Amino acid sequence: MSSIPINITEEHILRAAIDIDIDGIPAERESKKFDVKIDGRRYPPKYLISLANKYANIDELDSLSFSGGAQANSFLSKLGFEVIPKMDVNLRFPYESHSWRIISPSVFIKKMDKSCFFHRGTGIPADIKEFFGAEDMKSGDRMIVSLLHQDVAYDAFFTADNQAVPRVRLFWHSSFTVLLEKELSEWFSFFKENDSAEEPPLLRIQLIETSRYKVEIINPKTIELDVEVEIDNEPVYEGAVKYCYSKVYERRPENRKKAIEIHGLQCTVCCFDFESNYGARGAGFIEIHHSKPLFVTGEEMVVNPETDLVPVCSNCHRMIHRSRDVVLTIEELRILYKDKG
Repeated sequence: MSSIPINITEEHILRAAIDIDIDGIPAERESKKFDVKIDGRRYPPKYLISLANKYANIDELDSLSFSGGAQANSFLSKLGFEVIPKMDVNLRFPYESHSWRIISPSVFIKKMDKSCFFHRGTGIPADIKEFFGAEDMKSGDRMIVSLLHQDVAYDAFFTADNQAVPRVRLFWHSSFTVLLEKELSEWFSFFKENDSAEEPPLLRIQLIETSRYKVEIINPKTIELDVEVEIDNEPVYEGAVKYCYSKVYERRPENRKKAIEIHGLQCTVCCFDFESNYGARGAGFIEIHHSKPLFVTGEEMVVNPETDLVPVCSNCHRMIHRSRDVVLTIEELRILYKDKG
């Protein structure tokens, strides 16, 4: 499978959309599960890219030379286009399938089980194969990919077995298993005796470009410990009701875990990564900022981890809250950071 030409730009995609507006979509080029939304209209991702290639490289791109699903969706998302599930498919994000949670067309959460630790891989349910570009794999097919963790690439591959209806599995090199054993040693011991766990560690897998996936390891035990340490170290203030960004919602382990699943472990403002800078000591750590100001009234509120909770490094978090009277938004802090950079 070839790659999508990197010289296809946003302008080429928009010109292809105009062609579709004029000429329509051939029946055989209709999309199955995803559309690209442009100015309120929907377009099939793979056909859009094929047509766009005419404006970048003269000829329409052969549909057999690249895959739909993950490859096409990731390419278009990076150009700034919105990829959405088709309305006639029962697919809404996050989408749950067995031990997988699909956060978006390019972010996938795997609940780890015994096979991840002792069989160097995991199965891909049939209903989510397209997210990985594996929907057309046949028995015996193999698709080589790279898993990137902390800038180290680990060899891996998708393969389809010889069942009547081929099952797709993802296998990785033993060096990635060594990494898992190092970072999740207590879970290795657990899964020697157990097949699954109620709250297992997670792999956050993000498609960053064709055949390359960024992998982050989320350990629920680490999240709980980070919450406990933060509470122990919190300074005590005297006085009446305070106007603040409520810590109680940032500290709940379930909220932190969901926020990290969706947004990852890098600082949203400056991209600082604790593990990259501090090694094992920083693995799995990030602070979570509640983006909505709240009065501390003791009343419960509904928190949306996708829109309300944001991962930030300690420096950026402190700058957001440095003035009690002027709490910065994420975008305001980004502007300050970029201006100084």
